[in-house]
Amino acid sequence: MEKTIVKKLMKKIKKHKTWTEGIFVNPISYRVNNKLYYMGGFQKGNEVVATAYVTLDGEEVREEAYEAQLMLSNFADISKNILFGGEERMKIDPAYFTGPLAVPLTTDQSQVKEGAEAFTKLWNVHQDYLQDFSAYKDYYEKDVMVREEITVDDVRTTQKTASKFNMYQYKTLKTLLEKNDDLKAFAAYIESASAWKTMTNHQREFITGITSTKEQLKKSLDELNLIEHEDEEKMLQLNYEQTIKLNEEQMLSQQKYIRYPK
Repeated sequence: MEKTIVKKLMKKIKKHKTWTEGIFVNPISYRVNNKLYYMGGFQKGNEVVATAYVTLDGEEVREEAYEAQLMLSNFADISKNILFGGEERMKIDPAYFTGPLAVPLTTDQSQVKEGAEAFTKLWNVHQDYLQDFSAYKDYYEKDVMVREEITVDDVRTTQKTASKFNMYQYKTLKTLLEKNDDLKAFAAYIESASAWKTMTNHQREFITGITSTKEQLKKSLDELNLIEHEDEEKMLQLNYEQTIKLNEEQMLSQQKYIRYPK
């Protein structure tokens, strides 16, 4: 965003702050009635306490600003969560998966073999997640941030991506919960293998710590609050539709914190 535009937007937003607050402006805009609206915010510390929606294309209109809020706030919140979660996942060393999977299975124990299959499934889900995250990050940085304007399609793309990532988390937790004993057997086998001595402490902690208590896994799965369906594509669509509905309700509830225009 050009410095002159930032300066003009900040000047407008500054009129509505208290002396204890800091202000910011998001570089992404949304067009309503051919007017570009920007989202600004008022902060105390790291907490956003209110927002404002301003335009340089004439005067602000309350109804226009509230329409822009539904899109701008939605996109900002969800994309931020996607990018943060993806960056955290990127920190997971592939060797945490490939190291244990490279250990030859010289056992007839069916539980160990099923544990290895479950671990392979976790690895595949992780790779799918990172592939989709890289695609979204490229889209965000090389498309959205270049044009600095979003449409309804951008919001829907972001909501669908978030729904897809929730599905990956669902599949991960479901596997960890349903195959918990098998994964523990596989982890015990890896721990007894000669390759264990060559693994790093982080690799060892990952393979032994991946099977959290079933109670904690069940709690995390329940907190996803996803609509379940045996067909994966149908499940994704149902939860995508639910995401749109829940996001809109959340954004409407946040309108009481809009400081300008009133």
